[in-house]
Formats: sequence, structure tokens, C-alpha cells
Amino acid sequence: MPRDAVTPRDAVMPRDAVTPRDAGTPRGAVMPRGAWTGGQWSVVRALLGIFIAVHCAGLVPHTAEIVASDPSSLFRFVPSPLWIANTAPVATSMALAGTAAGILIGIGLRDRIAALVAAWMLLAISARAPLTANASLPFVLLLLLVHAAMQRAPYGSLEARGRLDPGGSWRPNSGAWLALWIALAVGYAASGLFALTGPHRFDDSTIGRALEAWLVRPIEVRATFAWIPVTALIALTHVARAIELLFLPLAVWSRTRPWIWLALLAVHFVHLLLFEGMGHSLAMIVVHVATFDPAWVRSKSGAKELLFYDGSCGLCHRAVRFVLAEDTDGTRFTFAPLFGETFDAHIGAAQRASLPDSLIVKTTEGRILVRSDGALHILDRLGGLWRALAAIARVAPRPVRDTLYDGIARVRKRLFAAPKDVCPLLPPAFRGRFQA
Repeated sequence: MPRDAVTPRDAVMPRDAVTPRDAGTPRGAVMPRGAWTGGQWSVVRALLGIFIAVHCAGLVPHTAEIVASDPSSLFRFVPSPLWIANTAPVATSMALAGTAAGILIGIGLRDRIAALVAAWMLLAISARAPLTANASLPFVLLLLLVHAAMQRAPYGSLEARGRLDPGGSWRPNSGAWLALWIALAVGYAASGLFALTGPHRFDDSTIGRALEAWLVRPIEVRATFAWIPVTALIALTHVARAIELLFLPLAVWSRTRPWIWLALLAVHFVHLLLFEGMGHSLAMIVVHVATFDPAWVRSKSGAKELLFYDGSCGLCHRAVRFVLAEDTDGTRFTFAPLFGETFDAHIGAAQRASLPDSLIVKTTEGRILVRSDGALHILDRLGGLWRALAAIARVAPRPVRDTLYDGIARVRKRLFAAPKDVCPLLPPAFRGRFQA
């Protein structure tokens, strides 16, 4: 069980005093409120960091073109090292600074400061060379500012490593997250209105012409869409425009908000699959993931279930800490080590021999779930982004999932040091969630 020697500084409030995650967006609410946990937001943080690092690294070979291009009118207002020396080495250093900032964001080390640095570098470079930017830049900049406004060290970040309380009482900045939602909705509305009033407002063949452009991926993609009738392409053009126009009004209401969000996400995925060099769509997918509301995907309901773990396995201890951090109200699982008193009382002697020595879940219905089924059930019970990821993982057949699970299980004790105690070192508030 957790050690009793805990300093006052490490003591935390009982998790039962925390508002449950599932209260994120009341039914019929006009505005989204968000129900992020630290681990779920770390998924966004990692995706954002990877995108920023890859994007800025991709600018390095083009710094000569950046300093030779015509600057935008914004250049004079954005402080930039290029004010001092408009040279390729300076532009290269800026791109490398953005790459380093993206890496820090991705691993969660000084990531809020890194988000501000990345935003500055992206804005300064795009002001100097407008062709490096696209329509997604304002949303990416805003997402970087939103992350900078979040509480530090969410679960999963490097700064949270070794913390006594896995979750650290992390809470999202709902106001900053709401600002991102409003900007996204207004941006789509503006794009849809421009499509109606712009030079191609009566052009029904936008998608058809796009499929003939040089940016379309190899000939197989063209051949796949060659059979689509012109009338169908015209219909798809109108559907895509309608989705943009409807995003703002449908995002206002909680019942339609997830569906219009999912429709726009699908549009960006289609763009990404069809066309090369679609940095805009990739960026908007990251922004869309950040505007996902975990309250849309409720956790699988039920009483507390038993989660047995290998007390001598470092990876299993990390899995327990993950569940403790993400089960913010402590209503999903009770923990017990394998081959302890609770395990012997709930698992028959004949059944024990066939069970793996990793994670085992005993559900409220009495089912025993092991390997990938057990892992995905844990994600189902946590809800939100975790349950959505579990649904995606179930696309893979169980034998494939179990083979991957068993492969990790075979090497886990070589990759992760054995813990000193059977139970993870935790604050006193968590003691009631463990059994012998």
C-alpha cells in the first residue's frame, strides 16, 4: 500500500471533492465548456508540438527564399530578428528556434514558454514571407496561445514526471479553450461566406477542378475518383460549402455541435488524403482535435470495477498512475496487486493459471478482461478522448491487438525498472482506492 510518509506539501484534496469530468457540457448548453483531463490535453500538446517542429524544420531549406521575398505589411509591426539582419542565417536560426520550441511542446518541458516562442517565430517568419503562411496560421497561433494559458504540467508531460499526485489537480483553462472554439466557428463562417460572395460563387465544379490539379496525389487517386459523375462532384461542392456555413449556427447547440465538428474534421481528412502539400488541412486537424469536447463521449457507466496489476512491473505501476490521473473523481476503478488477498478472493485458483501477469480487469458483471480487451475497457471507462481512441483501436482484429500487447508485455520489465513497493507511492487521499 502507499507509504505513510508524505510531507504536507505533497498532500492533496480528496478527488471526491472534484467536480466530475462528465459534467463538462450540460445538455442544451449554448457554449461548450470542455471536460479535459491532463492526460487528454497532453495528446493535443504532443500533436501540436510535432506539427510545429515538423513545419518549422521544413522551413530551414527555404530560408534564402524567405529573406528574398516581399514582406507583408504586417512585417513592420511584428518584432523580428530579421529587422536587424535580413539574412538567410538569421532566418535559419528562427526556423530552428521554432523547431526546438515544437520539440519542447511535444515532450512537455517548459512548453508554455515554448508555445509563445513558437507563435512568435511563426508570426515573424510569415510576416517576412507571406507565402510560408496559409489560412490555418491564425488558428495555429491561437492554439499556441491557448496552450500557453493552460495550467502547467498536465499528466503526461515531462514536467509532471515523478510527481506524487499523478494528476496534480490539473484543470483546463475553459475561457481560453472557449476562445479557440469561437474563433474556429467565426473562421468557418467567414470562409463559407467568401465562397458564396467570392469570384467563384457560382462555380459548381470546384471539387472537379481540384481533382485535376497537380497537387492531387498519384494517379491511383485520380483513377479512384474518375468514375464519380459530374453531378455528384457538384453536389459534393455544395455540401462542403454548406458544412462551413452551418458550422457556426450548429455549433451553438450542444446536440448538433459534435456532428458539425465531426463533419468538418472529415472534410479536412479528405483534403489531406487527396492532395499533396496540404499543410493547411493537417494544421486544421490538430486544431480540431484541440476543440474536441471530452464530455461528448461519456465514460462507460457502472459501479467501481477491480483493476489488478503486477506490483513488480514498472510499466504496470505507470498504468495505475495513468488511471488515477484520468479517473478524476475516483469512481471507475479500485486497484489491487496480483496474487494479493483481494485477487485470491475474486479469482478462482483454476482460473489464475491461465491469466497473464500484467493488467486484469474484473467488471461489475463478473467478466475477466485481459490483454488488449482489458486495456481498451479501461479506456472505455475513462471516457472522453480515451474512449474515442479505444473505438478506433477496435478496428484492428483482436489477434492483432493481442499480439502487439503481448510483445510489449514481454519486454516491459527490461524497459522499465522494477518498483520498490507493490503499490505506487501516492498521497494519502488515494489510499481508499487500493485493496490488499
